[in-house]
Amino acid sequence: MASGQPDRLGAVAEWHHAVNNGAADRAGALCTDDVEVGDPRGSGRGRSELVEWVRHAGIRLEPVRWFCGPAGAVVEQDARWRDPVTGVLGEPVRLATAFGFADGRIARVLRCPDSPTALAELGLDPAYEVTRRREEPGRRILPE
Repeated sequence: MASGQPDRLGAVAEWHHAVNNGAADRAGALCTDDVEVGDPRGSGRGRSELVEWVRHAGIRLEPVRWFCGPAGAVVEQDARWRDPVTGVLGEPVRLATAFGFADGRIARVLRCPDSPTALAELGLDPAYEVTRRREEPGRRILPE
């Protein structure tokens, strides 16, 4: 595994934990001041934008697959949004998020419709998949 990958994956795992627990300030603290935040409709910049998104999104992201390479990390996720009226989580939707890094911090959080699109955003391919299951030859190992 290339140097820095465990740190990147750890930061992304911590970011997911913060988002899933509504810890907007913690999610923001893992990012650069000028973090890019985007989805297929567009993007913006700034830690405050990310923090506000976490506060209002009502989203829960369950990682399914992880990829990590020189340009960043991609996580394929099952996303569920909380209904603002009832508070009930909706049905899961499979999507992927591309994470870019600068100076050891998350500098880009880009939601994509699927992992091939997210991988392409970072110039990566499926060969960068990582896993905790050591019995799968040819795959990088996700740090515990």
